[in-house]
Amino acid sequence: MLPETITVATVPDWLVILTWVWLALALPIACCLCFINAPYGRHNP
Repeated sequence: MLPETITVATVPDWLVILTWVWLALALPIACCLCFINAPYGRHNP
């Protein structure tokens, strides 16, 4: 029972960590792409 409980308890932990790491990496990249593309898209010389 104990190994099963530990396994069930650790799976959400690394899944939550993986989700936060993905968000931490994806959000700045998305923001950078938006800020880089916005001026060129709106103000073409």
